[in-house]
Amino acid sequence: VFQFGLGPQRTAEGLGVALALASLLLTWRIGVRLAGQPGGAAAVGLFTFFAFDRLCEGGVPASFGFPLLLAGMLAVLSRSWTWVGVVFVLCAMFFPPMLLMLAPVAGVVLVFSVFCHVPPNTSPVEPFRRPWASYAWLGGLTICAAAIVASVCFRPVPPEIGPTVTFDEAKQMPEWSAAGRMAFFRAPNVYWYHCEGAGIGLKREYLVIALVALGLSIAILPRSLRPEAGLLLLVAVTLWGFAHLLLFRLGLPGQYTEHVFPVFAIMWAAGAVGIVANIWCARWKVCGLNVFTALACLVAVAVVGVLASTRIQRSLTGPATGNPPAGFEEAIQIIATLPKDALIAAHPDDADVIPLRARRSVLASTAMSEAIHRDYAARMRDRLSASFAMLYAIDWPRIDAIADEHGVQYFLVRRSRLMGPDPYFEPFETANRQHRELGRAKGYAMLGAADHRIVFASGDVLLLRVGASGDL
Repeated sequence: VFQFGLGPQRTAEGLGVALALASLLLTWRIGVRLAGQPGGAAAVGLFTFFAFDRLCEGGVPASFGFPLLLAGMLAVLSRSWTWVGVVFVLCAMFFPPMLLMLAPVAGVVLVFSVFCHVPPNTSPVEPFRRPWASYAWLGGLTICAAAIVASVCFRPVPPEIGPTVTFDEAKQMPEWSAAGRMAFFRAPNVYWYHCEGAGIGLKREYLVIALVALGLSIAILPRSLRPEAGLLLLVAVTLWGFAHLLLFRLGLPGQYTEHVFPVFAIMWAAGAVGIVANIWCARWKVCGLNVFTALACLVAVAVVGVLASTRIQRSLTGPATGNPPAGFEEAIQIIATLPKDALIAAHPDDADVIPLRARRSVLASTAMSEAIHRDYAARMRDRLSASFAMLYAIDWPRIDAIADEHGVQYFLVRRSRLMGPDPYFEPFETANRQHRELGRAKGYAMLGAADHRIVFASGDVLLLRVGASGDL
């Protein structure tokens, strides 16, 4: 990737676009499978209206969850058991929570298919056209997927990371409070409904509307909801509940519903709209095409156009962080030229982009500060406190002492962070507020850095030498 000049950030952006386009294609195929071309049009329209492509952003493991879930459900609907096994392996490699949801759904559907004498798909796209071979390959690939997941789950946790925090421990940690980075334990019971990472991803009023609409749809059009979709939703909500009860042994509960609700909505909309369309609008034609096929083509072109004009263009030509402050992009380029063993400190939000964009190590960042493991959380808390202590310090001896203690050679500063309130998460904000008041009264040391400490200065950004390397 690097030798072609793309860089990690642009690669992640491009990967997000590719996953979004794959999801769009799979959405169309699921809609067509459920209700023909009208179903495909309805599925693509829902995908576009709710911007489900946002689930594929970032190039992180979770961005694979949505297309993998779509691919798995398409394989289950098609009774293509070999492809189900392939998706199992991909889930185990990229995002295991999807495997926990797809395996029960596929297992139940497979059992009913066998007892109801529904043969597996033997179309030309199925790799093995003999029925027994499909079952054999499904079993073998499932074993492979289980082995991959087991090799990760039963790997001993490094001693410096520590054990997973318990429910009671998390309730006592500021990071999990309403003002913390994880924001898990909010007002009583609220986090069960909507909180990111903990909730089901729907506000209560939207949940009520969705349940009423679903009930009316099933009452008026009983065949609008496929059993596979209902089974997927049941499995997801069950895993979400177990993830709360076994906090945090199954990861954050929200990951089990974040991708399932869109897939369920796509299958539901495709079934309902497809039934109505096939009854009333089967004879409508536009340029020789079914009107819903024409509509789907227009929507698909619009979605591809939007993705191409925004994400692809931004990833190939524009800055990776939206509208960065003046001088920030140049500072990232300077950091990329520093020695590879250099350790950089910064405000945690600014430090987030340095490992990806400049491929250099940082003392701490917001993205790294998850408090899921006890000893790791304590270490990150210490490093974040050190970063803030250096940023808001009023004298250089204190900055250099902290930098030498943690092995930091450079500090990236945004002047605007020292001018405004710039709140952060607890347990740091209370101390930061006091440091900012003192800094504004006596003057921040970093804003008055000597010339020999300045590596780069432009616009809102300073890159300074700190520690023994900077005190010349």
